[in-house]
Amino acid sequence: MTSGLARVHSFSINFLRLLYATKPGRFTKMNDTARIDIFEKEILLLPFEACGHKSLFVVIGANNIRQYTNTRRFHGSRPCILHLDPICSHRSRHNHRNVADKLRVWLNVLWRSTNNENDRLVMPFNKRSLPVIQPKGA
Repeated sequence: MTSGLARVHSFSINFLRLLYATKPGRFTKMNDTARIDIFEKEILLLPFEACGHKSLFVVIGANNIRQYTNTRRFHGSRPCILHLDPICSHRSRHNHRNVADKLRVWLNVLWRSTNNENDRLVMPFNKRSLPVIQPKGA
């Protein structure tokens, strides 16, 4: 019996900060992504801390992007980014849209690298195929 941890990868709390400080051309050389194939994982956990506030970004179904965008009757986990913020207000302290945009750029760079795709116009991860969702608490 397995716990499913092989399908999940958790990044360090500094990963998103490093992602912002790194140019897209260097994304494939970052330590946290060089060791694993993130497209074998179903869930990516990306904790974020800025200005003393913590939240969590969860990329779900990035491994399904090819099937999701190319199949009409897709039955897997629909790719998305969840932003879980402990402050239940209409205004998050983190700009989740900017972080989601950076995550999409990162995923597209890694996708092209993993699939030996040299065309920079190949971007399977966009706002429509990988939307950001910010659930509201009760």
